[in-house]
Amino acid sequence: MSRHHVRLSHCGGEIVVVSGHDRPLSQLFLLVLRDEGRPMCEDDVLYDSLHQPALD
Repeated sequence: MSRHHVRLSHCGGEIVVVSGHDRPLSQLFLLVLRDEGRPMCEDDVLYDSLHQPALD
């Protein structure tokens, strides 16, 4: 699996963008997470491509 992380600032808050390719599943993925320096919770996920319907 390839995985790339980028830390950015958006509307005064820190976010982390994680993208990559999962070879066994043959899928690309993209996560956008709020980074507040504490343990992550469900509310910190701003976008998760794994919950998007497949494009045909």
